[in-house]
Amino acid sequence: MRSVQLLGLSVLSVLLGPAAVLTACSSSSPAPQADHAALSPDGGSGGESRPASREAGAAADATPAACTPATGLPVAAMVTTPAGYKIDKTEVTRAQYAAWLATKPSLACQPAACSWNTSFEPDAACIKGQGEVPMSVCKTSCDNHPQVCVHWCDAHAYCQGIGKHLCGRIGGGVLAYDEFADPAKSEWVSACSAGGKLAYSYGAAYVEGTCNDFRLDKQTTVEVGSLAGCTAVTAGYEGLVDLIGNVSELMDACREATAAELDAAKQNGVTDTPDMQARCHLGSGSFTGTPTYSTCTADNKANRSLVLGNMGFRCCSN
Repeated sequence: MRSVQLLGLSVLSVLLGPAAVLTACSSSSPAPQADHAALSPDGGSGGESRPASREAGAAADATPAACTPATGLPVAAMVTTPAGYKIDKTEVTRAQYAAWLATKPSLACQPAACSWNTSFEPDAACIKGQGEVPMSVCKTSCDNHPQVCVHWCDAHAYCQGIGKHLCGRIGGGVLAYDEFADPAKSEWVSACSAGGKLAYSYGAAYVEGTCNDFRLDKQTTVEVGSLAGCTAVTAGYEGLVDLIGNVSELMDACREATAAELDAAKQNGVTDTPDMQARCHLGSGSFTGTPTYSTCTADNKANRSLVLGNMGFRCCSN
């Protein structure tokens, strides 16, 4: 039995209880399970995990030399923050991701937690807007839209593959799951909040129509940087755009699923591996996000294997 919960960015739940978060469902799963997730406040979207059996996009027996970061690709420009690290000015676009895919990146370069992932290609069904509850995904002239329909392992691989990293801990490394909202430790939150000074990248208070969120009613992504007001306003962070809205952005801040969560998922027919069911934080809301779930420190999260039409990422660098 499934129900749609109206929790900020909205979710589909398979009755795992109030503590559950987006548990990715495999091809045999009835539906994703969630609490706070990158979905719409009126139930107007859906998510799914990408099964590990889908067609591989690169050879799995690549040599270590294949893990050398690609050069000469079109990538997002970066801003050097007052904390000393760099962060992409924009979300990674579909054209940028496609250019990296064209280099045939090696699957052998993934972390152990992503050993189940057999392709970096965006999920075909998600791109078509299909799912438990369909979501609108850009279909034409999409090169400058944020890359969607990829999961945490794809985002991690892309950033690593171009010589950057998925935004995590200031100073380098993985950000502890429970520290995701700490601007002194989180690269993404620090950039969005100007080091903890602001609730939104553009100011202390919500301003309707500034960014591509639920109230702007675009119902899909827009080109990165196309909303003039959706930009960081604090000195040292100028040039950062779309940290609020457009897509929720994956962070390198995950925790393993608990035994209770895994057991509850199993009871509901979910067959994904524990690594696939790990929970990872997302930065801010998306085009489906309400004001509460679009702040810099909103507690949004998704399973490591989940793909959504309103979830993307940007990269950081030390």
